[in-house]
Amino acid sequence: MLPRQTTIQIAEHGWITSGSHLLDPSLVLVEPPEQAVFYFAGLELSLEESHQRLQGKILPLVCHEAYGADGLLHPGYQDAHRQAWQCARELAPKRHLSEDMIVVSGRAPTGTATLISL
Repeated sequence: MLPRQTTIQIAEHGWITSGSHLLDPSLVLVEPPEQAVFYFAGLELSLEESHQRLQGKILPLVCHEAYGADGLLHPGYQDAHRQAWQCARELAPKRHLSEDMIVVSGRAPTGTATLISL
């Protein structure tokens, strides 16, 4: 979740953790260093699991399995979605934003995909 000047953006995204460190190389390329970011994990994979489950798969992984088109039939995704919305709703009044300024970033159009090659 990215609280911006005029909106609060909830985006489905992936990142890497190493111990207590969170590494998000893609965000560093598109956001200024002072941009606040909140992370809510819906699915966590170990390095071994990522090699086994992600090779040649279309992302987001949970949305292309048995959890519905939006992935929200997956308990972890449901919880992360709920946490992100709760956090956004708490931040909105502090930033003088109405709740309708909370936006959910869409996925790439149908027909496009992200393939993982490890």
